[in-house]
Amino acid sequence: MEIKKDILKSFGAEYRKTLNHNYLVIRKPEDDRLDYELDMIMENRIYGLLDIETRMAEGKEYLYYEISSMQPLRSLYDHKELDWKTIRNICTELVKIYRTATDYMIDEAHLCADPSCIYIGMDDGKPGLLFLPELNIGKSENFIELAEFFLERVCHNDPRAALFAYRFYQTVRKDGFVMTDIERLIENCDTEDGNTEVLPKPVIHEIVEEPEIIKVPEESVIKKQEDTHKNTQKNINKKNPAIAVFSIIAIICLIYGAGFIPGIVPGNNERIAAAALAVSSVIALIYTCYKSGHERKKKVISSPDADEIKKCFDDLPYIEKTKEEKLDIQEKPKEEGYGKTVFWDTEKEEAIGMLVDKKGREYRLDHYPYVIGKMPDMADMILKDKTVSRIHARISCEDNGVYIEDCNSTNGTFLNGVQLYGNEKMPLRKDDEIEIGRVKLEYR
Repeated sequence: MEIKKDILKSFGAEYRKTLNHNYLVIRKPEDDRLDYELDMIMENRIYGLLDIETRMAEGKEYLYYEISSMQPLRSLYDHKELDWKTIRNICTELVKIYRTATDYMIDEAHLCADPSCIYIGMDDGKPGLLFLPELNIGKSENFIELAEFFLERVCHNDPRAALFAYRFYQTVRKDGFVMTDIERLIENCDTEDGNTEVLPKPVIHEIVEEPEIIKVPEESVIKKQEDTHKNTQKNINKKNPAIAVFSIIAIICLIYGAGFIPGIVPGNNERIAAAALAVSSVIALIYTCYKSGHERKKKVISSPDADEIKKCFDDLPYIEKTKEEKLDIQEKPKEEGYGKTVFWDTEKEEAIGMLVDKKGREYRLDHYPYVIGKMPDMADMILKDKTVSRIHARISCEDNGVYIEDCNSTNGTFLNGVQLYGNEKMPLRKDDEIEIGRVKLEYR
């Protein structure tokens, strides 16, 4: 028989609750060959196996497994991450349980290591295994479901936990693995600091493109560029008449200041002014010549050459800039006046409800599953009341609505006055009354 996530359902498992106890109930198989193992478990209380007792109902015999104050591993960590300490504790205890069961001649093929069948004690945190007489499966197949669960729920910020989860998965997939292999994995992770080995990553094939080869222009193109440069320089000289103007002004001032103009004899003041003007013209002439020479050094590219260079860049692969991801934030509409128009997702809005206690305090169900209890590390809504169990109830959202489920609580969960069986799910509707122990809540 293959391990499935609904394995207990395939066995027809039910839950029963008495005044102080919770039981998982499965019909006893009619094969008398299994009586030896059942008798061994019931008489010796084998370490790590859930206590079993038999009861008759309507002429049929049933197996009652004691699960009071215990939670299935899958349910306990369906919205929490597994750290190294938790995984180490679970695997260490599993090794001990399997070895002890072997000492009592219990067939390992009848022990179920599925996360739904591993019950964790809320008092000591130790796991307890289900002995399923009709189960007959190899050890490797039995542990694969647990290994996949570790990979799904492991805390990736805990290097040891992530490393062990990967190694554990690789180990249990091999045929013929033994419990010593798991012990060795635990020891290796204990001695390592968690950073000595990086989990294998997908192989990324890096593609290195060859550099773009730009062809050197041919001789005809170079000659064409030189001719274009000369023509451009002539145009620059034609469009710069300042050189001639400054030259003429400087020459006239020098002639005037020296008294070479017939009929004009300049005084001292006139000579000084003419000399100053001549010097200024010379300075302006020198600056203009320098600027023209600097322009001649610049490379002038004609339109055909620019097109050719542009073509080289066009051949290169285009890399589009990554746009910033914007969070899809839905703003609440303003109460007064005109605000920003917002389209609400009515389906999601309907799935989000809240619990209201008798004092009017509201507890928004902003995520699912939503756990109610008094255990701070595991509960989302903490109720400090003696009648509330550590993990008392769970509210989940499924495709067809919102459900409340009792989690093997001691004092029970009531919906509109009707008590739920252990692990029984009932749909929640607006204005339903919920009783968690003696704490009353209203679902809105």
